[in-house]
Amino acid sequence: MMLFFFLACASGPDYGDFTSLVEQEQERLAQTPCSKEHLLELAKAMAKGGRPQDAITPIQSFEASCPASDEVIQMKISVASQAKNWPVALAAADAVLQKDPSQREAYRMRAEVRKGSGDKAGAAHDLQQAYLLDTPSSNSANHLKELAQMQEEAE
Repeated sequence: MMLFFFLACASGPDYGDFTSLVEQEQERLAQTPCSKEHLLELAKAMAKGGRPQDAITPIQSFEASCPASDEVIQMKISVASQAKNWPVALAAADAVLQKDPSQREAYRMRAEVRKGSGDKAGAAHDLQQAYLLDTPSSNSANHLKELAQMQEEAE
């Protein structure tokens, strides 16, 4: 689910005029401050408009005043990763795993964060954890390939 949001921001539909869309979503969020849907749309618009770092602040404000949800934390990981704000992305991924250490996709996302920040050994460890949590229907072969590649890079 986290990876889906990240990829959707990177390759989703064309939003056209990002400035007006951002302003529109900011207005909607101001009217309904705990609307997860408006926050998601605002973050997507900022990311698609090339401003993922700007999406971190409204996410943090939302977290401070509204009930946190996995979707919001996953969004925070995605936009922080896009902005290459590795400490924020890592802290958010850690929070997901602290809450529920059985989330395979959280390990995969944290591996991407760690890889981006240069922690290849940590990334390889997280991919290994994701592989161990794999179900027969998930993409085990890709995890093994990524794990082998990460372990080679870490050495």
